[in-house]
Amino acid sequence: MNGYSSMTIITFRKLARNGLFWARLSLGDRSNTSGSTHAENRFDTRQSIEYINKLYNSYMDNGKMTEEELRGKRFLEIGPGDSFGVALLFLAKGVNQVVAVDRFYTPRNGEQERAIYVALRNELTAIERRRFDEAVSLETKPIFNTEKLTYLYDLPIEHAADKLYIGSFDFVISMAVLEHVYDLSSAFDSMDKLLNEKGRMLHGVDLSDHAIFSKYGYNPLTLLTVPDWLYHLMSSYTGDPNREDVSRYRAKLSSLGYETRVLTAKVVGSNTEIIPHVERIENRVHYGDEQLAIVSTIRPKLLERYRSLSDEDLLQGAIFIDARKKGTEKALRRFQA
Repeated sequence: MNGYSSMTIITFRKLARNGLFWARLSLGDRSNTSGSTHAENRFDTRQSIEYINKLYNSYMDNGKMTEEELRGKRFLEIGPGDSFGVALLFLAKGVNQVVAVDRFYTPRNGEQERAIYVALRNELTAIERRRFDEAVSLETKPIFNTEKLTYLYDLPIEHAADKLYIGSFDFVISMAVLEHVYDLSSAFDSMDKLLNEKGRMLHGVDLSDHAIFSKYGYNPLTLLTVPDWLYHLMSSYTGDPNREDVSRYRAKLSSLGYETRVLTAKVVGSNTEIIPHVERIENRVHYGDEQLAIVSTIRPKLLERYRSLSDEDLLQGAIFIDARKKGTEKALRRFQA
């Protein structure tokens, strides 16, 4: 471990970065490149198409959905990033409308964006292309039909129910977004209000430390040892992970009365995705002594609320949530409350 990667140096860098983001927001700059997946990773067009298809297939496969179920539905996508490729693919498959919301505005490269959409369209069937063309014109730069695809930025999901129609969505979806939401309880309350009585949520959540400490060789759970007051100063404006563990997601959805499946997509200390995702991870199958050692060595140093978690919960590196409302009567009572 060299001096430039000590805990103290990492912490000071995060404090400085958080202060910089605070200053930008104070000056009215609502842009943020943290969602710039395609640009930041320097994807070529083929890589972008593969990424979009991967996300779409993750929703479909892990949600156990058929394209028949998509027809005529209304979707709310949280945090689309620097491409509306996933939204356009859902529209091509028969979704009636997608509303995309984001806390910040993500800058886009118009030329790159158009190339992605052209390539995506070329892979569709004739009827899917017709639906695609109803949503976006690609003659020059992408021009979206707002009756099909609407983008609302500077609208955190926690406040979306104040701006959008209650009970007007069939699905709420997100991928690698909820871990950046600091008021998770309010976010789920908002999503619950926006979903109709048969609504579903599909969320991919990255529970890793996003390389804050682990990229310097520290235990992957080191982030959970930082005192709350200090972590707030390090992360409150940057969108760094909220440190909510899997038990918090389960508990909140249970309190709202949802039928929920929580699948494991990755275990701590491994970059290998578990395909298909599983509802229960097994020793010697999905993890081994190395991963268990990660948990056991750091457990005494964890903040109290994490120290009491089971090994299985602490081993969750990434999860997929499939939650659906249980019944019309209970849903309506919540909306009227």
